[in-house]
Amino acid sequence: MIARNEKRILIVQRREKPYGYAAPAGHLDGDDYPEACIREFQEKTGLKVVGEPKPIQLSKGTYRRNECRREGGAYHFWRLFEVQWEGKLDHSKKETMGVGWLTIKQIKLLGERTEKYLDGKITEMNWMTQPGLEPIWYEFLKELEII
Repeated sequence: MIARNEKRILIVQRREKPYGYAAPAGHLDGDDYPEACIREFQEKTGLKVVGEPKPIQLSKGTYRRNECRREGGAYHFWRLFEVQWEGKLDHSKKETMGVGWLTIKQIKLLGERTEKYLDGKITEMNWMTQPGLEPIWYEFLKELEII
């Protein structure tokens, strides 16, 4: 889910694999995509979705290589939504290390770290302690021309 205002985007830092900073996301768990979007957004951030989640079209499709620590496998079917929200941030301490509103400049800096990681210039151990954008979200934010 992408939540943004004119200057910032809501980003969480994942507590577990895949390590990195990302927009709030999660599994369907039996819900349809909009219901899962609303549930997962609130679980991760403490914020309530206002109105209907707005689907975001991905030009490169929705089936992406992206390991799943929970169910195994190397791919996910992704659906992205933009959401409006209300409430106070209260992140899931179980699933995230933190949540906050980052500027595009801050997100680009995290993306530069991700590029170095993907190029093999940052070790896995170093990445785990100081990650950049989660690689799949780096891909999405580039594709959507946000970074």
